[in-house]
Amino acid sequence: MRIKHVVRSLYPVVALAVAVGCSTPDESRSTRDWAADYCPQPSGEDQTVAIDWVPFVVVDGVTYSTDYSPGSVLSEEQVGDVVASVRCRIKDIVFDPEFVPREGDAAYLPIGTEVHAVAGSSVTTRVAALEDGTWRVYEADRGAAEVGG
Repeated sequence: MRIKHVVRSLYPVVALAVAVGCSTPDESRSTRDWAADYCPQPSGEDQTVAIDWVPFVVVDGVTYSTDYSPGSVLSEEQVGDVVASVRCRIKDIVFDPEFVPREGDAAYLPIGTEVHAVAGSSVTTRVAALEDGTWRVYEADRGAAEVGG
């Protein structure tokens, strides 16, 4: 009886050892695994809160946002070099209205989406991202700076 109990209690340890031994190295970890390390964990505490996120991305501490108007669409010729990539898509995991987006966070862009400079514009004012086959411009949020004078 005691041996059966010991063997049964070892099942989770053996399963974990097999899973770890068969996992891929860090360099080839899937995007989902990497995001699990970086993205906030869904709280699940109060999912009655609904947040209607503005489409945004945070690059170098600046929050950029867009709308889906025709004026936010860019041609491929207007897109410059890669300046960042999305590290966490928060729309489905953050239910805290006090959450402050961090470097690499985006509301709707998938993890790994490359963020580009916009030709003829400073990266401090505009960036671009390919979203559902459309290049879209994201404008820097200057509201806080304007309010502060």
